[in-house]
Amino acid sequence: MTGAMKGSEAAENTDLDRRPAYDISRFLFSRTLAFTYCAAFLSLGAQADGLFGCQGVFPLSPDQTLWKLAAPLGVPPVSILQILALAGAAIAGAGLVAVGPCEKHATATFAVLWFLFVACTHLAPSLYPALEDRVLLDVGLVGVFIVSGPGTVHEIGRSLSVWCLFRAIFVAGAQKVAGPCEAWRSHQALHDAYQLEPFPLPGCWILWLAPGFLVQALTCFQLYVEFAISLLLLVP
Repeated sequence: MTGAMKGSEAAENTDLDRRPAYDISRFLFSRTLAFTYCAAFLSLGAQADGLFGCQGVFPLSPDQTLWKLAAPLGVPPVSILQILALAGAAIAGAGLVAVGPCEKHATATFAVLWFLFVACTHLAPSLYPALEDRVLLDVGLVGVFIVSGPGTVHEIGRSLSVWCLFRAIFVAGAQKVAGPCEAWRSHQALHDAYQLEPFPLPGCWILWLAPGFLVQALTCFQLYVEFAISLLLLVP
């Protein structure tokens, strides 16, 4: 009986050892996310006064939440944003260089970073959150699960990351077709990619010179990938 129990425990341990740990990918993901957080917080802290200060581009008004929070404290409203950004940059920097406590409590570290970033984007005026900020909010929430290490929580994070990728691809296609631009609905968008894309690549020149039927075929293929192939991400 004792031998059978030992054999069963050994089999369970073997199964656990065979479970993929994703150590390398988790390490790269956590460092990349920490660097992104650090850059975002430093950028906000450096630009907060110029954007939202009294002489800024988007000065705060007394009816905004940030102003109401700063009034009882007797500090400029922008100072609260700068303090939050400084705290976030410090924690993200510690996570980036793998400081002991941040590495040991990675889930709590990235949860605090996500909370601080949510606070900054909600306290700032309507200029935030921009597209990049929303992407970081989504990826940051996924990161709270991903960095937890092997286990059920990590698997939840992997599933959420797949959903975020699917949503980014599918929504991009939906916005193209449902938007005001007729180029995608007429399947001529890639012909004018140098005008539609924010960062046109040299290949856009080739597409501009390509015959019409080829441009239509490539545009249809891109929409097919965004609407049909992206669904495969949701298949187990």
